Amino acid sequence: MRNILGKYTAVLLLFFWLGGCAGPHPKPEQASTPKSSPAVIEQPTPVELEKPGPAQPKPPVVRQRPALPPAAKNFISQARAAKAAGNYQRALLLLDRAQRVAPKSAEVYLEMARVQKVAGNLTQAEQLCLKAVSLSASDKQFRRVANRELAYIRNAM
Repeated sequence: MRNILGKYTAVLLLFFWLGGCAGPHPKPEQASTPKSSPAVIEQPTPVELEKPGPAQPKPPVVRQRPALPPAAKNFISQARAAKAAGNYQRALLLLDRAQRVAPKSAEVYLEMARVQKVAGNLTQAEQLCLKAVSLSASDKQFRRVANRELAYIRNAM
């Protein structure tokens, strides 16, 4: 009996001891401020909001045409010479090489359109000219030249 009483007493003491640890703990701000001094509440300073003026238009995004690599320039000049000599197949072959060197070059596509126009392939010339216009980015002068060439091609159709 004494053994059972000792076990109950040990369990009871254990519950009281753990119960004291499980009580409410003070919050950190309560622990750091002394209870005798009143809490000071700072008033927020008023912030004046700027009234939005007239909306400023965003500047347009200017995309520059990529510079033509020297190899592509060389192929284009050789293609122009072949076209002047009447060798349109050679000119197209050289321009195809230039296109592989500079695939996003509007100049190459425009020159291919010119060769196709002279060779009599007006539908292909029109498609190549449209591609040159789409790649011309914001170069207004080049776009004007390409649109003029496109108009010549469409008039010849």
